[in-house]
Amino acid sequence: MTVIMETFSEKFKGQLKALLQLWLKEKGEYEEFHITPKNLLLSDAERIISIDFKTILDYDEQSEIVHRCKIDLHHLTNYEYQRPNYLGGNEEELLRKLTRMIRQTTFRQKSVHERLEVYYYLGELLSLRGWKKKDYGILQEQVGQRFAKDVKKTSRRVYELFAIRGVQCLTKVAYICPTSLTKMSEGDFYDELLPEARRIMRETL
Repeated sequence: MTVIMETFSEKFKGQLKALLQLWLKEKGEYEEFHITPKNLLLSDAERIISIDFKTILDYDEQSEIVHRCKIDLHHLTNYEYQRPNYLGGNEEELLRKLTRMIRQTTFRQKSVHERLEVYYYLGELLSLRGWKKKDYGILQEQVGQRFAKDVKKTSRRVYELFAIRGVQCLTKVAYICPTSLTKMSEGDFYDELLPEARRIMRETL
């Protein structure tokens, strides 16, 4: 086995290791995984699924992310939604409070809905205040210069999306998260996702 592996590049061996780790983690009920000259075969006790290489090679991760986010926007509205208690205080105090919450090491341990909610209200506040340079300075002060840019972008996108779709839907999403919105291209977000949110809202009127 060692001799065979030596015929492959270090990059290939690294990718193969990553593939096997993901397979063991995500294989679910599938028992076997085979690669033929033309297909990928997955099998369990009752069936064999064949996936041709073209399907895999044509897979577009970014398009899939946008597609899943669009589906997420169709979830039913949470009519029992209530604004969180932490929204008290004057605007500048609230701005500092929200950015401190994001800065905390425990923030990533919160549910995706809780994190989206914090970003939404931060985006709402920054939008109401006109996205001032002074406010961006507070972001930099609270979370650091490098992270402040991402926080601003994420809060803007979360707010813009759910200001259209309704903040009540924010707690129902299954796939949308701060990271997926931040990494999405300008075209995908503004030309694909936001128009879908507007279309859904028009149909519900």
